[in-house]
Amino acid sequence: NGADDNASGTSSVLEIARRLAEGARQKRSVLVLLTSGEDRGLLGSGHYSKNPIIPFEQVAVNINVDMVGRSEGSVQGIAHGSDGLFAKAVEIGRRYQISVEPDRQPTWRLVYLVDSYHFARYDVPFVEFFTGLHKDYHQPSDEADGIRYEELSRIFRVMFELADYYAQGGEKPRFKRPAWFRTPAE
Repeated sequence: NGADDNASGTSSVLEIARRLAEGARQKRSVLVLLTSGEDRGLLGSGHYSKNPIIPFEQVAVNINVDMVGRSEGSVQGIAHGSDGLFAKAVEIGRRYQISVEPDRQPTWRLVYLVDSYHFARYDVPFVEFFTGLHKDYHQPSDEADGIRYEELSRIFRVMFELADYYAQGGEKPRFKRPAWFRTPAE
C-alpha cells in the first residue's frame, strides 16, 4: 500500500531526475529533494528550510509532486501566487491531453499542509501536482491496481517538461504572496 500516497509522486520525481541527468546539460542546477514527515507536520521540508543547500533567493521554482496516480485526465496544479508557473504547466498539459486545473478546494489553503509551504514562505514560486483525495487515501487499500498508469504517464510528461523548461533557463516566474498567506516570523 501507499501506491498513490506517495509512491506515484516519489517514483515520478526519481524518473524526472534520471531523465534530466541523461538529457542536455542544464543551464540551471536542479536539486532533487525527497523529504519525509509531511503528514507529521512537514518535518523533512521544515528541516531543509532551516538548512538549505541553495539559498532560497537563488531558487527559480519548486515543483512538488504528491499523489499523481489517480487521474482521469486532469491534475491539480496548486500554485497560489505563482500565476506564470501555473500558466506554463497548463500550456504543457495541453500538449499531453492533461487538464492542469487550479486548486479545487482553495479555501482549504492546502499550501499550509504540503512541503511547498517551506518554499512559499521564502517567496519561491511553486506548483504542487496532486490528483486529489480518494477513498483509499491513507488506507491499506492504496494498492498498485488503483493507479491509472496511462494518465500517470501523461502527467509525468507534463511535470518532466516543466522541470526541463526551467532547468534549461526558462524565465523565472514571479511569486506574489496571496493576501491570506501568512507565515510565522523567523
